[in-house]
Amino acid sequence: MSADRIPVDLARARAHWFHTQGLDQRVDIAPAEAIARSGWLRTIGGVDVYLALRSRIAGLQRIDVDAAVGKGAVRVGPAVRGCIYLVPAADHALALRTADLLSRRRNARDMEKVGVEAAELDAVGEAVLEALEQGPLTTSQLKTALPEGTVRRLGEVGKKVGISSTLPPSLRTLEFAGRVERLPVNDRLDGEHYVWQRPTVAPDLASQPDDLKAIARPLAERFFRWAGPATLDEFAKWSGLNKGQCKAGIAAAGLATVKVEGYADEAFVHPDALDALSKAAPISSGVALLNFADNYLALHRTPSAFADAAHAGRTANSWGRGVKPIAESQYLHTRALLHGDRLAGSWEWDPDAGEVVAVPFAPLPSADSDLLKAAAADLTAFISEQMGHAKSTSIDSDKNLRKRVALVRAQADA
Repeated sequence: MSADRIPVDLARARAHWFHTQGLDQRVDIAPAEAIARSGWLRTIGGVDVYLALRSRIAGLQRIDVDAAVGKGAVRVGPAVRGCIYLVPAADHALALRTADLLSRRRNARDMEKVGVEAAELDAVGEAVLEALEQGPLTTSQLKTALPEGTVRRLGEVGKKVGISSTLPPSLRTLEFAGRVERLPVNDRLDGEHYVWQRPTVAPDLASQPDDLKAIARPLAERFFRWAGPATLDEFAKWSGLNKGQCKAGIAAAGLATVKVEGYADEAFVHPDALDALSKAAPISSGVALLNFADNYLALHRTPSAFADAAHAGRTANSWGRGVKPIAESQYLHTRALLHGDRLAGSWEWDPDAGEVVAVPFAPLPSADSDLLKAAAADLTAFISEQMGHAKSTSIDSDKNLRKRVALVRAQADA
């Protein structure tokens, strides 16, 4: 071990992650502040973005999140890896520029393959902006509103690269340039239907770096505040940057290097977090019901670091790999149950019974068992009364929920 790698106990690191993720700070804060503290939230058309915020904000109502979207305090748009995220308004320009830089080369190749030049996209874009002068429009409404012949179908060659016409790449170009913005229909995040409009407040793109190596620094500053101690690989996986760019960002951010026993020989954290990390005390009581791919777990690639060794062999849905032992998983598709700061079970929504089913890996102390019952009842009320469903994605289904809740129930007999 290098002399400059400060040793950190895994239990202390886990307690620090729990604290920095705001899971022990259920106070009355705004959604934008909660996201700034704990990390950008992936929106994939399900309820989980609401559940993530609800784990961090006491008494959160769906309308609180929808109102923040409608007011522009939080923004929806492409970010790291080109995926759609909910970010604080202050980070919107950074998220847009990141998505733009990561996709430029691929987008240029795709346009070359389908025979679309920049001038044609510009012409479509100007027509889009003119149509939006009348107010927000969905993509389907835009197709109708644009003058005949403005948009060109790209036929079979377009199908091969996943681009049906010149309208989608034109909208993407306008969005990356900050000339249009997307809003979820009815400001609700549990879907993937958007309206396009002229920006109410244009993102300050001029202040953002214009190359991937430079943009790695502000991304590293944020990621390691949300997830530190975290590894180079975890930063690369989250950001979509290559390792060389990630190393440059870590160096430019001036991060401290630590060794977390049982987790990573080399991990990084902000120097001003070292004191809090050294004093973090393991949390052994209380329960939390987390959303699918909650940042507490998903920003790290080793779910087993969050579970007691006795439970490492427990099975869970592993993202993209089916049912696997926790010790062999990188990302969990299972909605997690925490006991204190440890992964201690899972939960799911039963669409037939209309209730949350939460099962710990092992019996909880009496007081925490009571807390779990109360938390499950509270979450049941939230989902049934305010959301109306518990799907994780826009293509999730009751059939899938039934399969997942059966796996959760099976834990009781394991």
